[in-house]
Amino acid sequence: MLSMEVPPKYVKHIPKLVYADSYEFLHEENHTSLRDASEFSTAMNACARNKEEMVALEILKGNRSDALDALELISREHRRYLALKIKDLDENNAITELDNLQYFNGNNIKSEVVGTITGMILSQGNWQKPIIGYTEISEENDDLKISLRCSRLLAYDGIHFGNIIREVAQSVGGNGGGHSVACGAYIPKEKKDEFINAFNDKLEGYL
Repeated sequence: MLSMEVPPKYVKHIPKLVYADSYEFLHEENHTSLRDASEFSTAMNACARNKEEMVALEILKGNRSDALDALELISREHRRYLALKIKDLDENNAITELDNLQYFNGNNIKSEVVGTITGMILSQGNWQKPIIGYTEISEENDDLKISLRCSRLLAYDGIHFGNIIREVAQSVGGNGGGHSVACGAYIPKEKKDEFINAFNDKLEGYL
């Protein structure tokens, strides 16, 4: 049973993990990526992450011909890129675990998708600790984009990582924020180690 796999303090939150709302756009065709609201948002997100905002805009305006073909190509390449980067991280045992968090260097990952990949590899590490991925913001800006993801059980237990990451980022000259389970920050590149160590120390007693 799932309740036997988690510490007792989290057991009361398990039911929240096994049910959720699902929404459909009833005017879209059945069995397409545009029918399910979650899949629709994922497709639009793939356009934005790959700097193809005009394709997303055309889809949102109702274009179901050329734009739909373009969307399929973008989504396919997006999935391929994510799978390739996750495979690289797995093969290189990229996750480093500290006392209160885990992290990986994502400097070969586009900053637009480092958050997506951070969430996807959470299951490869220790779910009882948040995971941080970082990468350079762009070719023109080598400061770091930080993305954090964690199990919803940690958030249900009252930890708001968005608030914590904001405080730690500001302490090293950066800025950040976000939700309890998904958040991020931007920090000076030379402050990476200081940020990670400060974050690890800040979480002492939370987990």
